[in-house]
Amino acid sequence: MLAYDSKKRVTAAEALIHPWFTSLLPQVDPILSQNALISLKNFRVERKLQNASLMYIATQLLSKEDTEEMQKIFEKFDINHDGKLSREELIKGSCDKDLESITEFVRMLN
Repeated sequence: MLAYDSKKRVTAAEALIHPWFTSLLPQVDPILSQNALISLKNFRVERKLQNASLMYIATQLLSKEDTEEMQKIFEKFDINHDGKLSREELIKGSCDKDLESITEFVRMLN
């Protein structure tokens, strides 16, 4: 495999079927692999449905005032301004007296 002359060197495809490589590969149960793939696809579908549901709630069920208030609260919590709330940001933001119910919610997540 380490021949200097490229004509004497094995190809990448030949190297991958060499016993040194194939003996290192774990034996995988094809049924288990198929089940894992199906689970990943289902997770992706569920995540898309969850995101669509949240988007519907945010755009259709909340009034403009509620949406603006939620945006202000989110921005207050999002300390590093990355557009995502970490567990630490939720805990730190929930120390505000007006947001005690969020502290209870975070405790339930633990």
